[in-house]
Amino acid sequence: MVQTQAQMQAAMVPNAGALNGVWQGKFSYFASEDIGEWSFKARIAMTGNQLSGIVVELHAHGTGDVRAQITGAIDGQKVTFSKHYLENSEVYDREVFYEGRLSDDRKIIAGTWRHADNSGPFEMELVR
Repeated sequence: MVQTQAQMQAAMVPNAGALNGVWQGKFSYFASEDIGEWSFKARIAMTGNQLSGIVVELHAHGTGDVRAQITGAIDGQKVTFSKHYLENSEVYDREVFYEGRLSDDRKIIAGTWRHADNSGPFEMELVR
């Protein structure tokens, strides 16, 4: 069987494809526990150790969903990515950075998110 260049590259990267799929997650705020948890869904695709995808979460004003693009990388079990909201508004005008750890079974990422004004914990689980 002849492998494509992408397949050969993926074989050389131990985490290639490790995050592909749909993830269900939640995040909260360290400084504002009364806000509660916010849920989100993410669809992630990987090329080598680089990840990209789309996140959908409830709009802060409860007026439907808001979408964001994510880009990042995986290095061993360390997962880092940034989230750029696709909505242009005062509420969603900042980049959000995530750093987490991939579980041994590769089904959960847990860590911390941050932006200029706040931070908090997040967790996401591979659902398909």
